[in-house]
Amino acid sequence: MSIKNLLDPIIEQGIRNTNFFEGRLLSGEDLRNQHNANRQHDRYLGQAIGQGIINGLEVELDNGRDGSDGEPPVVTVKKGLAINAEGEAIGLPGDDIKLALSRSIEKPTLELADFYACAGPPDKQHIPNGAGVYILVMSPVAGFKERALKSGLGDGGVASGCGSKYIQEGVEFRLVEVAVDDFKFLSEDTRDLLKNNLLSKNDPVLKNNLERLSMLRNIIAHAFFGTEKAGNYYNTSNDVISECFSVDKLSSCDVPVCVLYWTLGGVAFVDMWSVRRKLNSHYICGSGNEIESYLRLKNSESMLFQFQDHLDMLSINRASMGGVEAKKYFRYLPPAGIVPLSYKLTTGYNPAMFFKSIPHRDTPGFSNSWYEFRKENPQFIDGDNMVTIFSSAINYPPIDLNNNKMVWLYFIWQQIKNLESGSENIMSIVFTNSSMKDHSVSRFDVSRWDYSNFSSVNLTSNSGKLIGGWDNG
Repeated sequence: MSIKNLLDPIIEQGIRNTNFFEGRLLSGEDLRNQHNANRQHDRYLGQAIGQGIINGLEVELDNGRDGSDGEPPVVTVKKGLAINAEGEAIGLPGDDIKLALSRSIEKPTLELADFYACAGPPDKQHIPNGAGVYILVMSPVAGFKERALKSGLGDGGVASGCGSKYIQEGVEFRLVEVAVDDFKFLSEDTRDLLKNNLLSKNDPVLKNNLERLSMLRNIIAHAFFGTEKAGNYYNTSNDVISECFSVDKLSSCDVPVCVLYWTLGGVAFVDMWSVRRKLNSHYICGSGNEIESYLRLKNSESMLFQFQDHLDMLSINRASMGGVEAKKYFRYLPPAGIVPLSYKLTTGYNPAMFFKSIPHRDTPGFSNSWYEFRKENPQFIDGDNMVTIFSSAINYPPIDLNNNKMVWLYFIWQQIKNLESGSENIMSIVFTNSSMKDHSVSRFDVSRWDYSNFSSVNLTSNSGKLIGGWDNG
């Protein structure tokens, strides 16, 4: 390596731009070189902005087309844009598309243009039969469109042939299989649970077994979040996406848009938020610990949305919602979440059952008397504080239900007041990681006399005990 001096121009690593001057003979190569230089400038800007989803690109499984009838499953990908790790803006800027999933397929014949930084996805794709977890990946492609006349300097201006008129940018989708070996960063117990139980070849989780399916979805999601390895700053592969990049299953041109679980009985679930991330720049000044903390914030935001989406999946079977016990359906809860509750004609979850065996303050149930409900000293929060609660929640880790850690539970006083007056018929409960501060502060407010909190019952139930095995007495 040569030694440079101060004030030496260092231009060898810079972008080479075509120099235009009067009288220069321009060729197609000259214009392509300038075009490539402009694209490289754009890539640098895109890398500074950061990779991730700009907007849209939500993925939904079409009703009645989950593949259970033997036909290829069909998903809808909403229009939207993303930036990949190369800094290239890709996506579906115009319209939604319907996408048929196939286990074995060959790429259609199309004259592709060498337009992007990566070589491009493979020409063939084959997915083995049986149950498996897959990442739906979006990658950039470009093809030639239409024809244009051409002539040379010695042709007297007479056309002597033709060439492609346009290079049109686009995308293509493919499935990337996530094998159990791709979870090597997980603990031995978790890998064993996946390999010998939830993803067992002999007894795979089926769509009609909501308890096992929910546990599989939750563990898979948090494998993508890197929950087990959060804080391990010296391990470069803390999550599935990082592992897939390290073994070249994914490239810097790819943008993951969802995870799906596909069995011979069809697609059992589609989970966007396991891999969906907002724009996230890699150019962060500071130590590795600060970078890890910054990236965890991005994952924590996705955790909040993933959990609510997961609850929506469980609510499809409304008859069983009241019997859902979180510890049997989830390994992890996000640092904060909202659980819809049963009330009159509204179907929801039973808080006593949902938080069973999880340490928490006694939570009263509603039995057609708001007076009796308030006598049980429920913990209220102000709805105006919800943004503050969830904004601060992303700074905290998810709740590992195997650790028997306490959670804070709250009712929103405005919601309860509206229910009591009959102007609303939706009831919910908010939970947070107990490492967060207690938001049910003893703030006596005459404008909501019946919905205030009192310090004498701030930590215990009427019996002086915390539900779930902790004794405060």
